[in-house]
Amino acid sequence: MKSHLPMLSRRGLVAASVMAASQVGAQTAGAPVRIGVLADMSGPYADNTGPGLVLAAQMAVEDFGGNVLGVPIEIVSGDHQNKPDIGAGIARKWIDTDHVDAIVDVPTSSVALAIQEVTREKKRLFLMSGPASSDLTGKACSPYGIQWTYDTYALAHGTGGALVKQGGDSWFFITADYAFGHALERDTGEAVKNRDGPGAQAARPMICSIGRRQDDRFCSGKFGILSQGSGQTNSVSCRDGTTADMIRAY
Repeated sequence: MKSHLPMLSRRGLVAASVMAASQVGAQTAGAPVRIGVLADMSGPYADNTGPGLVLAAQMAVEDFGGNVLGVPIEIVSGDHQNKPDIGAGIARKWIDTDHVDAIVDVPTSSVALAIQEVTREKKRLFLMSGPASSDLTGKACSPYGIQWTYDTYALAHGTGGALVKQGGDSWFFITADYAFGHALERDTGEAVKNRDGPGAQAARPMICSIGRRQDDRFCSGKFGILSQGSGQTNSVSCRDGTTADMIRAY
C-alpha cells in the first residue's frame, strides 16, 4: 500500500529538536524538549497532514534516538481546526503552560500567520512545512520562523513563468478566498507581469462575473491559474461562458 504520510523532513524535525534544546536551560534541568505538532486533525487537510503528520514526527524522534544532548524529546499534538484564533490559543497554552519549545508544520496559511505572531512574542521556534503563503517570510517574517518545502513565490514563478514562456498573453485567476489563495494570486500576477517573455503585461484590475458579462480580455486569453486549497497551482483554459463569482484579470 502506498504511504500517504505528509512530506515532513525527518532531518528538519531533528534539527528542530536540536535547536529547541538550546532553550532547555531556562527550564528545570532534565525537563524534556517538547515539540508541538499543530495541524488539521479532522478537516480538509487531515488526510495529508493530521494524524499522519504526528506519526511522522514520532518516527523522526525515534530515529534520532529519543533524546537530544541527554534530554528526552516529547511530541504533543493539537487540532487548530483551520481557525487562526483556535490555533493561536493552543500555541499560547503550549508555550505558557505546557512548556513547548517548538511548534511545527501548521497547515493553513491564515493559522500559520497567527502562530507566527505568538512565537515571535514568546521567542519560540516555529518550523513550517504545510503553510505556503510567502508572507510568512515576507511582510510577516519572524526571526523565530523557518519555512521550507514550498511557498506561493515558488509556485508562482515555477508555473507562471513557464506558461509565460509558452506564450500566455492574458491571464485570469479563480482564487480561493483565504490567505493562501490571495497570496498565490498576488505572487503569480507579479511573476507574470515582471517576466521577460511574450505576452507579459501590466495589471488590468477588473472584477466581473463571466456568466453575466463577456469580455474579450477574458475569453481570448490563453492561460489562467486556479488557486485552490490543495497547495498546487493548476493551469486552466478560458472557455466562453465560464461562470465564476469573481475573477481578477491581469
